[in-house]
Amino acid sequence: MSGQHPEYTLLQLKAFRSGERQNDQGGMMRTVVERLTDQELEALASYVSGLN
Repeated sequence: MSGQHPEYTLLQLKAFRSGERQNDQGGMMRTVVERLTDQELEALASYVSGLN
């Protein structure tokens, strides 16, 4: 997800949280993001987009 546009990353994080996206082996992403608020997901997406 690093280097992706924050909007795209946010959509993917929300898809994991809702269970719509389930291609994370062992459910690790779903376990992490299920506890995050929309505001926290936005901050995470913004942060991750800046990583190189």
